[in-house]
Amino acid sequence: MTQLRGNPYGHVTFHKNWHVEKIKYPVLVASQVDAQTREMIRATVKPLVSSEDIERLVHHDKGWERGWSMVKLDAAGLGRCVLLLYKGIEAVLFFKRQVNEIAPGPGEPLPENPIKDPADLWQRFDLLGKSAKQENKFLAGRHDQLLVDNKRLQTMVDVKQNLIDQFETTVLGLNTRIEELEGQVARSADRYNTITSHLPGKKVAKWLEEARNKKKASAKKRAKAEAFSKSVKKAVAAKQNKRVAAKLAAEIKAKKKARRGTAKKKVTKKK
Repeated sequence: MTQLRGNPYGHVTFHKNWHVEKIKYPVLVASQVDAQTREMIRATVKPLVSSEDIERLVHHDKGWERGWSMVKLDAAGLGRCVLLLYKGIEAVLFFKRQVNEIAPGPGEPLPENPIKDPADLWQRFDLLGKSAKQENKFLAGRHDQLLVDNKRLQTMVDVKQNLIDQFETTVLGLNTRIEELEGQVARSADRYNTITSHLPGKKVAKWLEEARNKKKASAKKRAKAEAFSKSVKKAVAAKQNKRVAAKLAAEIKAKKKARRGTAKKKVTKKK
């Protein structure tokens, strides 16, 4: 005899081409209720807001004859947790919430939102609907996707910030070099003036022309470095804005697609 355990909810025992136990799958009893019965249960339960309404339905209105029953689940049997069943199927759970009685002293403010209707103490839970995980499946998936997108965008921002820091360091070095060259030009001009004070006019004019050319060259280098720095910053900002705009456009497109899908479903149901 060989036992093959490939299913988490059961196993099949084989012996000469026959089996003893079939594979078993857990299925919600609520999911096996047909749509008409489900709507009838919800319509009956909708006006119920407290345990008194449940007792009235089951006992006074003879709901037990139609398959309605109730069970008190709290250990003390005080009726704080009441389960309503239809033909043995768990339909709705009612729970009475905790209450504190506050007696304000002289000069103390009155409590906010005091309970005026005893029915407000009760909370109702639909046991025929989807689970909490299924109800929040879209939001949870969207939240996880946003976390992934945020992490990716943060990584991109860090990379771009490192590039900007590198460019700023390069520009700072260029500016320092330009200042050094300007200082050299100024010192050269001083020496030129000192030397040319004893020279004829033609040589003085030539040296002046050379000094002006050096000054113009240093000014062009500085302007080129500043233009390069501005263009780098502008390109980084434009690329980042383009990615943000593309992301927003994708989200708007997804929302429009979801609305069109919902509209198509409504039209199909009407038909």
